[in-house]
Amino acid sequence: YNSYNTIVIKNLLLTELIPIYKLKEQIFYCHKFNFKDTESRTKDNNKSTILLDYVKYVIDGDTIVTKCNHKIRLALIDTPETTSKQQAFGISATHLTKKLSIHRPVILIIPNMSYPYDEYHRLIALIFTTNGINLNNELVKQGLAIYNPFQVKDAFNCVLEQSQEEAQKRKIGIWHIYIPY
Repeated sequence: YNSYNTIVIKNLLLTELIPIYKLKEQIFYCHKFNFKDTESRTKDNNKSTILLDYVKYVIDGDTIVTKCNHKIRLALIDTPETTSKQQAFGISATHLTKKLSIHRPVILIIPNMSYPYDEYHRLIALIFTTNGINLNNELVKQGLAIYNPFQVKDAFNCVLEQSQEEAQKRKIGIWHIYIPY
């Protein structure tokens, strides 16, 4: 978790964990996740919830579905659309998301929010691969996503903002064609 130092495991009870697969002699677990108890999630704004899951498939650059059937929206970023309205670099963003995550274990970090779902009922999360790559940040670094500071106030905002500034300076990805604001 290199630059993300505020991570604390919270809301995970061993009795609620169900093994989903074995990989290299380690057992990973699927957590049946429900955020009905919003009061306990908002008491400490510096704590996030961590889940370990497995990416079943990728819908587009900023949306995945896990083996536990969590539909995940990558926090703090927006990628170009590929489904309803095709946008430039949408396919590239989806390809990178697939390359780094599909059929692999991932660490989901759900920022402490009163209701951690978007308007489409997708769970909002930062996604790390098991070798330490932050998928949200990688998409921004490659110019395939826009940093969206309005979703969550989180310790990771400054990292994404810096990555976007670097991508803009290098004029890569979406920053090569236009400024989407």
